[in-house]
Amino acid sequence: MKISGSMKKILEILFIVLAGFVLFNVAFIMAALVIQGLGLLSQSETQNPRLGMLIFVLTLLGLSWFILRSKLSTLVKATYLTMPLMSSIVILGVVLNGLQLWMILACEGLLIGSVLGFIRMKRLVWEYHFATLYCTVIGISIIIFNIQI
Repeated sequence: MKISGSMKKILEILFIVLAGFVLFNVAFIMAALVIQGLGLLSQSETQNPRLGMLIFVLTLLGLSWFILRSKLSTLVKATYLTMPLMSSIVILGVVLNGLQLWMILACEGLLIGSVLGFIRMKRLVWEYHFATLYCTVIGISIIIFNIQI
């Protein structure tokens, strides 16, 4: 059975959404392990979670650099993009917590705008645009509706 063009796109969207959700959870479990592991190693009563976040972000950036430059399929790489992008959106929201909502949304907008600008500049395929839009909708919803992660 041959899959038509529109059905293929629908299946790709479904894959990005479902696998992206799994990757969000993997990222947050990884962040918790890094932050909590650092706390256990430091054995300090005044643990600074920002250092753990920094180590997590650097680890995620390194992993992303290898995966996004690999010879994996475009669909897999676009799906993987959801993990560092969603993590960045959430971490930026955590770091800016306490500021006015418009300031947080402006910073998030700069992040998303930069990613979309890069995607457009590199003339990447639609899957990257969809993955970015998907993360944007979820991330902004989390911020606006004050969903506690």
